[in-house]
Amino acid sequence: MNHLQPFNQTPLTGEQRAAGTDTFLATLGIVVKETEPLFLFAGAPSSEVRISGANRLPLSFEDSLVVRGDASRAQIVQTIGDAAQPSLESILRLDPNARIGFRGSLVDGLNNETKLGMNGERVAFDGIVATKNGKPYTGPQGYDADFFVVSDELAAQFAKKTFFRDIAALDGALKGTVQEFGNAMQRNPILGEMKTELPSFRIYTTAEMAKKSGSQYYFLHVGK
Repeated sequence: MNHLQPFNQTPLTGEQRAAGTDTFLATLGIVVKETEPLFLFAGAPSSEVRISGANRLPLSFEDSLVVRGDASRAQIVQTIGDAAQPSLESILRLDPNARIGFRGSLVDGLNNETKLGMNGERVAFDGIVATKNGKPYTGPQGYDADFFVVSDELAAQFAKKTFFRDIAALDGALKGTVQEFGNAMQRNPILGEMKTELPSFRIYTTAEMAKKSGSQYYFLHVGK
């Protein structure tokens, strides 16, 4: 049985775009949960996105979504969601009540405050990072997505001192499923700016996730 709400392929209307990120992504079957208020949208789509915190530059609504090339942030999110379906279904068989999503620069729309551009400005998630912690940045460019599962039931199956609870450790078949998820993302040109990394789904308890700063996208699923 499919527990996942399919992504909506219908183009968004002006009203949907004007409503802001939550409505924009909800049409794709994505719930945005912000534990820290990062974005505040106001007025029409051309209005500024006011970002709290020091040295955060205002971005237009369009600029906060559009990336290099023809892909928008919403298209990237949808593409990841489509590729993730087999992994999500396997995880939900382990715990039908699990909440599954991802974090990272793609979700926040910006690289973290330690990574800046040539002029010391905040860098969009798909932008070029020049420095990190005040030193020249030589690491890989591009955005990432840190996948997670929120499940007290699954977390309880690990030793208490386990730092990284990898969902694949609970089901050997998941390793191949997650590997194919990574391969599918790497093959898709829409995700061409994404860092080449083997994805993993880290398990958090409800209490642990509640303490996380930044935003998370949650995949919606219906039925059991």
